[in-house]
Amino acid sequence: MLKFQVSEDQQWMVLIESPDEIEKKQIEISLTKKIHNFYFHPLVKKKIWDGNVCFVEKKGPFMKVPIGLWREVMQIGEDYAIKIEIEGLDSLILKDLTLEEFTDWVNEFFDDAEMKPRDYQIETAWKLIKYRYSVSEVATSSGKTLISFMIFAYLKSKGLIRKFMMIAPNNNLVIQGTEDFDDYGLDKLGVKIQQIGGGNKLREGCDLIIGTYQSLVKKDPEFFSEIDAVFVDECLHPDSSVRMADGSKKKISDVEIGDIVLTVNENTNEIETKEVDYIYKNLSKGQQMYEIETECGKILKVTGNHKLRLKNGLWKKAEDLILSDELFDI
Repeated sequence: MLKFQVSEDQQWMVLIESPDEIEKKQIEISLTKKIHNFYFHPLVKKKIWDGNVCFVEKKGPFMKVPIGLWREVMQIGEDYAIKIEIEGLDSLILKDLTLEEFTDWVNEFFDDAEMKPRDYQIETAWKLIKYRYSVSEVATSSGKTLISFMIFAYLKSKGLIRKFMMIAPNNNLVIQGTEDFDDYGLDKLGVKIQQIGGGNKLREGCDLIIGTYQSLVKKDPEFFSEIDAVFVDECLHPDSSVRMADGSKKKISDVEIGDIVLTVNENTNEIETKEVDYIYKNLSKGQQMYEIETECGKILKVTGNHKLRLKNGLWKKAEDLILSDELFDI
């Protein structure tokens, strides 16, 4: 049996019992992966590096694994008949929160609201609440702000967080985020919003902070001491082109509700058409952007943390792209 313990900072699973060295070695082997397209990497070509990245940190008999890989570690145990125990994991997972219970809470909260969250939005919010260290991929304009509101509203109503912070690219989106949260039913929680940006004055007793990167970076560390959850917004440049159903292109700033656009089904990779039912407006053109040029001459402008889909189906932040990456293109 291999026994791990969650570290005090909740960032690692530290191995504390490993009577079988073979089992320990299997964890290390299974958590060693080659990078995508490793054979194109200059260091691999020069035979300086084999392209492997090991997610296990070792120092003599000491061994630890990033906490975010706890499910992978448990799966390795199932695959190789290794009994694995992780002490302290219960503090990171809301085991008793079922999707049915969360859905009931959402339906009750939005009972008198004109707009009701969709099933996929509810499930995404539930997964992020239940599994703190997790990642959910949702498409652009699929309601990430509503998802973040459901997360905040549930955690706040259950007394699981003190303050929540939302970081937006510009002041227009700070205002829009505030308006959206008000529309979703912020008054039911009895909390106040503090906007940070554009010279806004600090208010006392605010549980929700919405601000820009530029303004928040100027704050002292003490300002963030009571914040338990953070949501980071991202955006496309308003001049970015969107492919319409008829094959034409349209600037994202010119797209209107009711327009039919081309999308890709992530499960089947089939091209589908979808109707635009919501638009984020007033996106500033003055923000720092990444300009990505493909080998066929296409230009894409996005923020650094905007995720792009690769040909292999994975998603990658614009700031993490390398020259050999191949973007999915419909």
